[in-house]
Amino acid sequence: MFKKSGLEKNVGENKYLYILILIAIIALPKFMYYLYVPGLPEISQDFHVGKSLATSSLSFAMIGVGISILFYGPLSDSLGRKTVMLSGIVILIVGLVMTIFSHTSFQFLLSRFIQGIGGGSIAVILKLMIKDHFKSEDIGWAASTFAMFVALLPAVAPFLGGIILIAFSWRVIFVLLLVYAIIIFVLIIFRVEETLEKTKRVAFKPVSLLKSYMLLFKYPDYLIVVLSMVLSFSCLGIYLTGSSFLFQTDYGYTSSEFGTIIVIPTLFFALGCFIASKLSKRTKKYYPIIKGSFGILLTGVLLLILHPLNMETALSTIIMISILGFAVGFTYSNCFAGMLRRIPAEVKGAGVAFANAIQLVFSGVIIYLFSLFHFKTTIPFGIVFILLAVLIIILTLFLFKVTPKEE
Repeated sequence: MFKKSGLEKNVGENKYLYILILIAIIALPKFMYYLYVPGLPEISQDFHVGKSLATSSLSFAMIGVGISILFYGPLSDSLGRKTVMLSGIVILIVGLVMTIFSHTSFQFLLSRFIQGIGGGSIAVILKLMIKDHFKSEDIGWAASTFAMFVALLPAVAPFLGGIILIAFSWRVIFVLLLVYAIIIFVLIIFRVEETLEKTKRVAFKPVSLLKSYMLLFKYPDYLIVVLSMVLSFSCLGIYLTGSSFLFQTDYGYTSSEFGTIIVIPTLFFALGCFIASKLSKRTKKYYPIIKGSFGILLTGVLLLILHPLNMETALSTIIMISILGFAVGFTYSNCFAGMLRRIPAEVKGAGVAFANAIQLVFSGVIIYLFSLFHFKTTIPFGIVFILLAVLIIILTLFLFKVTPKEE
């Protein structure tokens, strides 16, 4: 299946199945991020650590992915997509085994970092495989279909994790992830063909790669949009991890109930992404980013005042976070589109890899810093979301000064 004939791929009759397989593969790192989120309080108790250390496990995985992304793309250009992705999954499997048998918080965090190093191969190479496999007239359909399903995975993962935790411990989640990773490994070997012909491969040159990344620092408009993308993406991780403790430890919900509840704001995030894609126009102006940021700012203010006004309940909190999820999805999508428009033409590949890496590494750091808060109410959430929204607005306004007037 998916056999190649010269430069042509047999895309037509197999494109739907091919996309389904790619979605099944990308679900692995997404589940690695979010499937265990409802179990964070239980993990905190098992290792006898504070909520900040348990929450930082997401940060460690994100940082691992972010660092590895910088290298997987160029390596796949040299060694082939399939070989590099399979190698990454092997590293991910090793990390999962380490997690299952971890007995200390250090071992647990190290295993999460190793999982991230492995999962980064999937995050970057699948996008390249879509470009390799599909003809130009099918790329738009493939990319939009792929992105639509990917946006739903952060909502599905905590829900499934909550169901698993009804009857099993958090370690079983990683056992199931291990089984899934092995299935994906076998699936790639037997059902996915290499998409980069040997004649198109180029030698891996670290010096040239470093020069490409350094060139990006000459484009302040690109860097500002990337930073705005980092700040908006951080909001997603903050409300997913922080609300796990808020709803279970302070509001008294079970892990399965939390897994069901958190689906709502994450679906709103996906809706925000969808609306942004429908309203997007081919323009290099940044007003949509500002509009979405004001939505984050407003929700942050409401979260800040809920507790002082004695209006903080599980219902009011989930309503506010759902509105926030929509605003974050809208803002992030426009930041991502702005980043793609601002990538220098001579270093497109490096520009995408660098943006994804910076997004994950710095978002991981921001989420970790937030976890240091003592969040027993919505007040810390409100403060952080206000701060992030103000920074995005300031950065976006500055874009009008550094963006050429003709654009």
